[in-house]
Amino acid sequence: MTQQTLDTHSCYVISLGLFCRWLAKQALQLNVDIFTGVSIDTIIYGTHPICDKKNISLDELVSYEKNGTKYVAGVKTKASGMNKHGESTDDYKESVSFHARYTILAEGSRGYLGKDVIHRFKLNQHSQSQHYALGIKEVWEIPQQQHQTGKVVHTLGWPLNESHSTGGGFMYHLDDNKIAVGLITDLDYRNPYMSPFHEFQRLKHHPLWASVLQGGTRISYGAHAITKGGLASLPKQAFPGGVIVGCDAGTLNNNNLKGCHTAMKSGMLAAATIYTELTNNESYTEPLYQTLFESSWLYTELSQTRNTAANTHHFGQIPGYIANYIEQQYFDGELPWTLPTQLQIEQRY
Repeated sequence: MTQQTLDTHSCYVISLGLFCRWLAKQALQLNVDIFTGVSIDTIIYGTHPICDKKNISLDELVSYEKNGTKYVAGVKTKASGMNKHGESTDDYKESVSFHARYTILAEGSRGYLGKDVIHRFKLNQHSQSQHYALGIKEVWEIPQQQHQTGKVVHTLGWPLNESHSTGGGFMYHLDDNKIAVGLITDLDYRNPYMSPFHEFQRLKHHPLWASVLQGGTRISYGAHAITKGGLASLPKQAFPGGVIVGCDAGTLNNNNLKGCHTAMKSGMLAAATIYTELTNNESYTEPLYQTLFESSWLYTELSQTRNTAANTHHFGQIPGYIANYIEQQYFDGELPWTLPTQLQIEQRY
């Protein structure tokens, strides 16, 4: 990583949760239905209707489910209101099927529906192996004199380097004297006794963190997986009947530690693809989506940073970041090779 990729001057620090609530309001104003608290259980597969005819109705679309497994026809919710014995309670609700001409999967990292579609259509047969990390985050309310609205801090090295692990910490100063702090740990660590949670607790005792957190109160916490293989590990995102977007596919820009803007762009490309096909009465998204993707700034950005994770995996954290610095600072990510992301495993423990 380089100074230019991590430059956050003149940018905003926002809460993604609040931003998504705002987006939900915009969607509702456009008459988009939002179903909260609904768990999607399975993908509905069917024979692709456009193989037979165009301008198909929804009723005809539903009938194609029984004829094969060549395209995605929608999704099905999970039945709710059952006790631990699998028996129905007074709150029981049957599963509901949502049939659609197109289905966009945006589950986030390691979404099991996305994994099923990737396996079913062999979308990753030409991709390198995917890599993941675990992000642990806490939100704190701290004394006003220790708060600097808009300040962003990223760290590398300690304490993960002591267990030969890779990753880094972050600190975002939000508004109202709140900060978000956390640690991202690559899940290729080889020491079975290393605990990402305990490493994060150690990180908070570093003087840089302790001086900010002193006298503060932790008000929330959480963790999530991160898909970080980059362009070389990215499967084909489009499939018959829909598109996989965002971290469900793996569009994170590992070089500047950000994936929200890339996830949103992949969703915008999916929307443009589907709109075009509906307008022209066509129905296979893969060729058109791939064309739009490869001509977008999203592909350029992922291509320029395609070796970021691989450099760290092959050479270790410090040499890997030196290699990334040289590649990004002096060659703008345009070196004529792509390193394999597969790890060179060696027995250290």
